[in-house]
Amino acid sequence: MAKKALAALEGAVEKVVEDHRRRGAPLAVWRDGKAVWEMPPPVAGVQEEQGAHPLDGDNAAKDSNGGAHKDDV
Repeated sequence: MAKKALAALEGAVEKVVEDHRRRGAPLAVWRDGKAVWEMPPPVAGVQEEQGAHPLDGDNAAKDSNGGAHKDDV
């Protein structure tokens, strides 16, 4: 039973770390008796993309109505 609980906890931590890595968000971790913000470590063997994401900021593609959508009210 304890092995299943530990495996579930480790799996949950892996998902959270990957989510933060994908979003570029820091993780709250415990270091030297204090809670600190730290960026997740990079994935070994995976090269990060260079440059801006095509859907971010000024690089966002615009449609015929200037990028506004009916749900953007």
